[in-house]
Amino acid sequence: MLQVCAVSNPNQLWINHQENLSEDILHQVRIQQRNMDLEFSTKILNEALIIEDKVRSLGESYMKSVRLPQPNRDSSTIDDVLRERTYNVSELRRF
Repeated sequence: MLQVCAVSNPNQLWINHQENLSEDILHQVRIQQRNMDLEFSTKILNEALIIEDKVRSLGESYMKSVRLPQPNRDSSTIDDVLRERTYNVSELRRF
């Protein structure tokens, strides 16, 4: 939508639909952690905000110009956390 449509208020779009846009990430985390009771967290919502990488081709300042929250790009992304928690214990024991 950000690439091909003229969204009048991208920030409000994010506020209204941030959980909808993040539900696939939440589902993935629930399965990988084997905990279907997990709820949305700032890390999960942040992961969805990293769509900025996909629209950078529009220009470096595009995300700022549409006033979406800037994602936190610290070293503990959801992928890093999941990778650390989903190792194969039996394979590690054999190693």
